[in-house]
Amino acid sequence: MSKQNSARNERNTENLVRNELRNLDYYDAANSVHVEEQKSVIEEVKRLLKNGSKSSKGGRGCPQFLVGNTDAPDFLIVFERKALISDHESSKLEMILAGKELCETEEEASKRIQR
Repeated sequence: MSKQNSARNERNTENLVRNELRNLDYYDAANSVHVEEQKSVIEEVKRLLKNGSKSSKGGRGCPQFLVGNTDAPDFLIVFERKALISDHESSKLEMILAGKELCETEEEASKRIQR
């Protein structure tokens, strides 16, 4: 897939998610559910994103959407769009969920985390 098609797919996905969140009234100021895009006003989230860049070079992470609820401040959904299906799920997911130790080099871990 070309970079241009990849970017277009990501934008389409972003628009679909944004439209659905609007349909759910999550952008309505009267709703306790709120949506933030690419950054947060929540100090703890800012701190967590400060070094959360996918490049693993210490840059700020910018997920497309952060959905929280003022009635449940410990609840947060993070949306990070991906152009390729292969980037949606780690091949090590089952092991991670089972709490098993991953036998991987630092370089392999870095590549997995970047996805």
